[in-house]
Amino acid sequence: MRLRLAIVLLVLAVFAPACKANQDARDLRNDVGASVNQSRTYRIRVASADAAYIIDAKVEDDLRYGLELLDPNERPLLDYVVRDDALAVRIRDQSFGAKLATSLGDPVVDKQLRSGRWVVDPSGAPPLIQGATQVTGETSGNPLQDARGTLQFIATAMDQARTVRRFSLDDIEYRSKLDPWRYPSDSSGEIRYDLLRPGLPHSEAATIRGASGDVGPANFRKLSIFVSKRRVDEMCEYVDILGHEDYLALQQRGLKSNPFLATLFHRVLTGDTAVPIRTRYVVVTIEYPDSAAVDVPAGASAGKLTTFNSALQRAVAAGVLHPAGPVPTSECVRKGSPPPTITA
Repeated sequence: MRLRLAIVLLVLAVFAPACKANQDARDLRNDVGASVNQSRTYRIRVASADAAYIIDAKVEDDLRYGLELLDPNERPLLDYVVRDDALAVRIRDQSFGAKLATSLGDPVVDKQLRSGRWVVDPSGAPPLIQGATQVTGETSGNPLQDARGTLQFIATAMDQARTVRRFSLDDIEYRSKLDPWRYPSDSSGEIRYDLLRPGLPHSEAATIRGASGDVGPANFRKLSIFVSKRRVDEMCEYVDILGHEDYLALQQRGLKSNPFLATLFHRVLTGDTAVPIRTRYVVVTIEYPDSAAVDVPAGASAGKLTTFNSALQRAVAAGVLHPAGPVPTSECVRKGSPPPTITA
């Protein structure tokens, strides 16, 4: 009888954490789903070696939203409003507009945009599916498109994570020195969920390269989601290569201590992976006001914005949002923890 009881207790001890983790994932998915269905405003701060910017967003629903693109120092660059089938655009900073293309459309559209006036394309709204399509869980290269899919990104990242776990300082896996993020607010009853990243292979036998896929940003992602009153209020992400525990251990023990891992990190640092892995810092703060109505500005000139959209896409790919210097990376960071470092 005692042996049977011991076996039952052992099974419960082994599987209880997994069950809790599964429940944590279900709870977070439910909270993300509830958040997606509500009007909201949010700010996204992005910093990487390729681009650094801020987006202030207002979302009435999937078909009505407004986005304001700002530089890292909060200088407005452009406004972008979608309502049903219509798209309206205004360039706020003409030096930024001059970097996009020699022409932003036909002569009328180009003149209006370069003079800081609104232009509306009655059928220019981007396809809805683009905002929810994040196949790799990474950036699309278009900051406006990525901003639309912020909450959907969480669901994709959950699929890539090793597990989802509600934050607790009593968690035996928790390592404070590897965690840059703030603790949840006790006064507001806030809950923090951590998306624990999959481990790296340490030998050829354990490799995940080939048919089952290469290592990717998910293997280096420190991602925490904060929830209040069953709604997501903050997302904090840091894709950290040089701060990965395996990289730190390899530097301490020497590259010869694990040649396979040394080669793997060389591939990561030189961009020789199926999906390039770049250091990235992203913080999204979300609020849910009673009203977040979005409309096309009155008095906007009508015109086609196809050329503008393609010009913006090409300019971003060419580095128009490349940071000119150090950018702020202190939001969401726990007091006493060093802020994320962005490396090329």
